[in-house]
Amino acid sequence: MSEPLCARHAGVPSTFTCDRCGRFGCSACEADGGLCSECFVRASGGPSSRLAKVGLALGMLGTCTLLPGVAALAIGVFERRRIAEGRAPPSGMPLARGAIILGWVSVAALVAIGLRALSRALEG
Repeated sequence: MSEPLCARHAGVPSTFTCDRCGRFGCSACEADGGLCSECFVRASGGPSSRLAKVGLALGMLGTCTLLPGVAALAIGVFERRRIAEGRAPPSGMPLARGAIILGWVSVAALVAIGLRALSRALEG
């Protein structure tokens, strides 16, 4: 009979079973109260993280000045990954998505400006 393995980390032996979802987890996945990190975040149901709020704010600022939008894109992607891993509250997902969308708008605008400048430089 083989030992149970962590549900999130392939090949890593399990050190506990989550009291809420019953999944096996390793020490890296364990949170307070006998819960896995994902269930702990879901159970806490707290407000969005500061990082998600900062990402959205930078995205909104980036619609005017563009460069903060690039930072918003990076923060949004990072925060979405933290939420998926159970390290940030799921309530921040709409903010992270907003930061990503606004970030891509800023990136597209910067690319358009760059292409326009290149086009003018090649013409003249």
